[in-house]
Amino acid sequence: MTNKELGALINQLDSNRFGFPVARINNWIENRPIETCLILRKYGVKLVISKVPSKYSDTIQSLLEFGFEKMDTVIHYKRTFPDSELSNSFSNTKFKYRQAEIEDIPQLVKIARSSFLGGHYFADSRLDQQKCKEIYQDWIRRSCLGQTGDKVYIAHLNNDIAGFATFEKHGNETLWAGIGATGEQFRNQGACRSTLQFGINEYIGEHQFQYFGSAVSESNRSVNKVFSDLGCEPEEKFFILHGWLD
Repeated sequence: MTNKELGALINQLDSNRFGFPVARINNWIENRPIETCLILRKYGVKLVISKVPSKYSDTIQSLLEFGFEKMDTVIHYKRTFPDSELSNSFSNTKFKYRQAEIEDIPQLVKIARSSFLGGHYFADSRLDQQKCKEIYQDWIRRSCLGQTGDKVYIAHLNNDIAGFATFEKHGNETLWAGIGATGEQFRNQGACRSTLQFGINEYIGEHQFQYFGSAVSESNRSVNKVFSDLGCEPEEKFFILHGWLD
């Protein structure tokens, strides 16, 4: 494995955050599981994170036998855009909606801090839980500062932000919802669904997408229902595995 090939597997954000080399490998067709992990161990990589389609049972079994553990199950949702706009049947007039601004960052970070306490990072007891919390706070901060490919849309009531959703382009055909969250005092009031709806309509007004999709933890029943209500259907299931090489 060349230094260039090794560098392509290292996730710099995770490595910098946790203080040791972390690799992300999702394509095990080109990277043979056991051989690749042994090489990464030789180069000092401590943790490998992998998102593997559930249909690749042989690959998953090989990784589990090597010592990987399943940390989360994720469902990819997808829907087509037959019309120029998503149905307004779920519009929520309680809130107003707009694109996030830099001045919104403190409130958005606060919402992220109280919302993201699950998923594959938190399921791994060997990871610093405080640093796990910082992942999503940093994500929304960087999104608002234009340091990612994301756009952020918010629902707000007066001066209070009720919730947010991030969006990015996956190629030229797919609009992808990244992370989203609702403030504690605004939960169960439809802010999540209506913010997604607003963001979709705003984004497709600027681009001609054929599809909309997102990845949702299988255990998060409320968010799975939101995407189902938005006309999305489950497309594929993935397992997120962590393998410690030390």
